[in-house]
Amino acid sequence: MHVCVIYGYGFNASGSAIYNMNFVDALRREGHTVTMTCHETRQELLEGAPGLEARRAVWGWELTGDDVRIESHVDIDIPVSYARPELARAVVLSQMSAADRQHYIRKMRATLERIHAETPIDVLVVHHLSLLAMIVGDFARAHGIAHHVIVHGTGLEYAIKPDELLREMVARALAQVSSIVALNADVERRVVEQFPELAGYVEIAPPGVDFARFERASRRASGRQAIGYVGRMTMDKGVHALMAAFVQVVARCPAARLELYGSGPDESALRAVHAAMLAGDVTEMRRQLEVTSRRGRTAHQAASLMAPLDPCWEWLAARPEHVQRAARAIRFHGYVDQVALARCYGELDLLVLPSIVAEAFPLVLLEALACGVPAIASDRDGQGWFLEAVEGAMSEVSGRLRFASHPRRRVDSMIQTCVSMLTHRPSENFGRGVREFLEARYAWGPITRSILGTSTTTKLEGARGAI
Repeated sequence: MHVCVIYGYGFNASGSAIYNMNFVDALRREGHTVTMTCHETRQELLEGAPGLEARRAVWGWELTGDDVRIESHVDIDIPVSYARPELARAVVLSQMSAADRQHYIRKMRATLERIHAETPIDVLVVHHLSLLAMIVGDFARAHGIAHHVIVHGTGLEYAIKPDELLREMVARALAQVSSIVALNADVERRVVEQFPELAGYVEIAPPGVDFARFERASRRASGRQAIGYVGRMTMDKGVHALMAAFVQVVARCPAARLELYGSGPDESALRAVHAAMLAGDVTEMRRQLEVTSRRGRTAHQAASLMAPLDPCWEWLAARPEHVQRAARAIRFHGYVDQVALARCYGELDLLVLPSIVAEAFPLVLLEALACGVPAIASDRDGQGWFLEAVEGAMSEVSGRLRFASHPRRRVDSMIQTCVSMLTHRPSENFGRGVREFLEARYAWGPITRSILGTSTTTKLEGARGAI
């Protein structure tokens, strides 16, 4: 079949983008021909995409490989779900004028018509609840094509929830969709909160992991205590909170190290924070974070990013020598591609995801655990749902993979959880057992077939009158 995948952002770096590219590769391995649209603008990534040949097109870039074609449309302005510093020039969906929305709809509809004319589309898959869901829905109905909406959570939380008009537009589109797929039960719950008429019609299909790439690592030397973060270098992901927490982790576990893998819009600022820590200058550390938190974000977003550190400042300011000692054990590694990343997990004793913003299903948790590396995150959203299931299957880490998400308790709880996992490390059986648990539930082949095979169209007939 010719499967057309519609994605509204870039094809690399963010979690949903990595998920999307893995999904495209899984479709190809299942024997499908795949065309994907996105809005990647970074030329170095476009020209350096492994296994794909890049060439310029009228509308941007075209990348081609075995049964895969990716169109990156740099001629279309990207409407984003919420303000992010790396997308400072993009328009937030809720702030788009009626004329801008219509222009975007026309451009994307014309793109779909052109792709369909070149090679008839058999199935459409659209990521995120946004204007794209409505555009794809209208196109699919006009051509009689099955179409599926995969809900990650970002668009739902930051675009649909605060924008009644957009919610109504998307609701009409969802009434005609072939299936609505949520990444986990938490996302399903949030879909139903916004669209009560869809209760019982949302299917769950989690992300998968490439088990051949992320192999289980051998037991690391007992004297090492390497904590790792993998992801975008941004305060949204809570990297600053992890750095602050690490000061007290080192005070209790002197052999601990913090390895930071990734790049992003706040990387230079976080490196400046690190420099302030090396100097024992907590005042400058705080100033850098306050300035960075306001860059490209609303006042409310900035306050939410700084709130977890409020209980920490007094303790840190009174112990500059502790701050300096911790800083000497922190290393920034920069961007690491997926192939090299698999080796990096093998160097870690613990993976920490300190995200402050809502997460649908962080892939780094899957990847680290597939390598046998314990992974911890907050007890909220998709990561809390996933790690609760892992804890239920692996009794020796029960209650030890999740820390409190409440702002005033977050950092202290993160410290306690890190220290617990470093001082009472899971046995070798954990790596073997968690790998078996994941392989039974998160292999891409069955997940891809499930998404394309699900159809809630018949069930939705009864709900359409209510939408």
